[in-house]
Amino acid sequence: MKPLEAPEIDKIDENETRAEKFWKYIPVIGWLIASAECNHRALPIVANVNAQLKEREPLPLSAWGQDEERQKFVAWLLPTIAHEMTWESDCFVLEDPIGVVLWAHADGLDLGSFLLDVDEHLSLAKSLLDEKVNDWFEQKLTLGEWIDILLSLPRGPDRFSESIWERIRKNFRRNALKK
Repeated sequence: MKPLEAPEIDKIDENETRAEKFWKYIPVIGWLIASAECNHRALPIVANVNAQLKEREPLPLSAWGQDEERQKFVAWLLPTIAHEMTWESDCFVLEDPIGVVLWAHADGLDLGSFLLDVDEHLSLAKSLLDEKVNDWFEQKLTLGEWIDILLSLPRGPDRFSESIWERIRKNFRRNALKK
């Protein structure tokens, strides 16, 4: 199966309209207008990627490798990517470039939210947001290569087993006892 293609993604920031350039410097309202303009420019690219995805048949999990942990992770990962990145299908293949697969075209928060989901699912010792995420895109990794990297990262204690309020309370107590 042919990997996803969307070379226009790399040039989307270079093709800002005059309106975007103007509005992006005006706080709040301007940012919203500039973002809407950018999203409008992205629509044909998004439609192209969605069309490519819809043409595909889902791969069997065995195509992603024989390791059971990898297959379980992929079974969770593909629909999660489609949901978080707002793709209309989760028919991704190993050779798909992560620059396309993980393109946060709906808003800038998609990727961060998705990486936090991966953190939680894998119980990683260190947040993916602490990793050099931009390097992954500059290296033009494929989805298969990126999955290998994710599965090789060190695991730690479940950082998500307690609520944020419980963690704040513990830190507050710990800091209060130090004084």
